[in-house]
Amino acid sequence: MKTVGIIINTAKPHAGSVLGSLAEILKKEGVEFVAEDSAATILKAKSKVAQASTFATGVDLLVAMGGDGTLLRAARLVGNSGVPILGINIGGLGFLTGVGEDLMEEALRSVLQGKYRIEERMVLEAELPDGTALTALNDIVVGMGSSRRIVDMVAYVGEEYVASFSGDGLIVSTPTGSTAYSLAAGGPIVYPTFDSIIITPICPHALGLRPMVLSPQVTFAVQIESGDASIVADGQEVREIASKDKVSIHRAGHRLKLLRPLTASFYKILREKLKWGGWRE
Repeated sequence: MKTVGIIINTAKPHAGSVLGSLAEILKKEGVEFVAEDSAATILKAKSKVAQASTFATGVDLLVAMGGDGTLLRAARLVGNSGVPILGINIGGLGFLTGVGEDLMEEALRSVLQGKYRIEERMVLEAELPDGTALTALNDIVVGMGSSRRIVDMVAYVGEEYVASFSGDGLIVSTPTGSTAYSLAAGGPIVYPTFDSIIITPICPHALGLRPMVLSPQVTFAVQIESGDASIVADGQEVREIASKDKVSIHRAGHRLKLLRPLTASFYKILREKLKWGGWRE
């Protein structure tokens, strides 16, 4: 790897010192690196400043330092370029940013030596009524708008009617996002490298409405029957949608590449981060 891009959540504790350590490792390994404005300011003359478009075209690897929100922002920066992302957790939960700052040096040296695996993750795309589109690594949420009133919705798979219901909204998630908002709303845990579309209602006014898992080959659509609503991609991009608007959501045409240490285990992360079982430990 010749050039590494760096983005960081500078609001995290010790962000400056961890960023400095990363820069020193890359310098010792003879790897050129570029950073976004906030990171470059901390590093001063040690780094070139990169424009957002650089991370999709001018780097071989993007290192995202922060929490899961920072990694989701990195996913938006690389888009469909195929640039892999390595997440370094300097935040709280850090489910996606699986490498802790205490293991950063070891993990980074392993990556530079080619000792890693690439996990390709499914991405969702939502087509909006105005002809624009949103993409998401975790989830796309259709829910209450600015009025904060419940929304009446009709759901379809392809052209087939599925259900009508009122509620706060619904979460359409990828397997990667199944351990995020969808899980908190009662959705299932799905292994992150699977391909599927997970539908999880949010506070529906119906006792029988439960989450379901769809084939990744279908298109899921939701139409707003009454009330104002919003659509949110990965908690970062928000659009308002109106009554009678219909949003179609399907598997995107590209996948996101996440770099993982060879020893990384999804089940271990479940135990340590979400306290899933683990009583033997």
